[in-house]
Amino acid sequence: MVRSVVVPVVWADEVLALASAALGAFQAEAAFECSTVVGRETMVRDREEIAAIVAAWRWFMRNQNKYDVPFSTIVMKVRAQCSSANVEHVKAEFARRHRRALQRGVWG
Repeated sequence: MVRSVVVPVVWADEVLALASAALGAFQAEAAFECSTVVGRETMVRDREEIAAIVAAWRWFMRNQNKYDVPFSTIVMKVRAQCSSANVEHVKAEFARRHRRALQRGVWG
C-alpha cells in the first residue's frame, strides 16, 4: 500500500531554497576550479588564444560591412594563430565583445 505524504508549503519552500543554495555553491566551486590557471604552459596558451581572438575580432570588425562572415571562418582564423583554441571560448568571447559593442554604440 502506498501512502501519500503531504508536505507543508513552507517546509517545501525552505527545502527548495536550501537545495538551490547548495547547488549554487557547488556550481560556483566548480567554476572556480575550472578558471584556476595551473602552470605556465596553460597561462601562455591562454594568452596566445586571447591574442588570436583579439586579432580575429579586429579583422571581423573591419570586414563586417563588406560581406557576411560565417562563424566557421572566424574559428578558422583563430585556429590559424592558436591551433588549440576552444570553439566555445571563441564563441563566448565574440558574444561578450558583441554585447559591449552594442552598448557602446559601435555596432548597428
